[in-house]
Amino acid sequence: MTKIAMIIACGRNQKLLDLIKQIISTKSEDILLDCMYLFDDKLKMCNGCAQCFIDGNCHIDKSDNMNEYKNRMMQADIILLLTTSYLGNISGISKAFIERLSGWFQLFILLGKRGVLLVVNDNYSSQLPVLYLKNIFYHLGIDVILSKSFSIKTFEDYCQTDLWKEITNIYYKNEIISEYLNEIFVKVKGIILSMDRNNYKKIWWEQREMIDCKSIYDVLNKLEL
Repeated sequence: MTKIAMIIACGRNQKLLDLIKQIISTKSEDILLDCMYLFDDKLKMCNGCAQCFIDGNCHIDKSDNMNEYKNRMMQADIILLLTTSYLGNISGISKAFIERLSGWFQLFILLGKRGVLLVVNDNYSSQLPVLYLKNIFYHLGIDVILSKSFSIKTFEDYCQTDLWKEITNIYYKNEIISEYLNEIFVKVKGIILSMDRNNYKKIWWEQREMIDCKSIYDVLNKLEL
């Protein structure tokens, strides 16, 4: 059984929501799908207090569903983010969601998870949202195995294909973490080593003995992921 956390951050575009429901209805029995509709849960915006940069904690997490979202992501094998894109950028709700994950940035908390990114553009087509999201996922430790950018029409056509089969096929054929994620790890390790010893990120890396690892592959073996 493959568990997929599907984060839906596309506003209230009814046509798109209908297409998403169509996708969900076609999933196979060997997939456990956990859908998170961000726009339904009144996710609060980051207020810029910068507490997450000090100790990794967000005081807002207790006042909305963010802690629940984090736990559900931790339980998944694959994290799928579906977002709309307007004027070459991701939707406001997906940006708010990512900002609330700032405390996890560079900790590789989600290492071992695979990522799928689906971006549905308005009339202004751009690959920038996909590149931005891939960078965020990699810095969270998620290895992106599939990323696609669509117009609403091409996404409608894509919905007629077997998305879940495509995802699971790629998932099981790509058990080895990508070299790009390893490159990110090596760069981040250099940043971590330069930090003060009391920095929460450095403490995290030291407690998990990641600081002694030369590559992401060493970390995977050490943590038995």
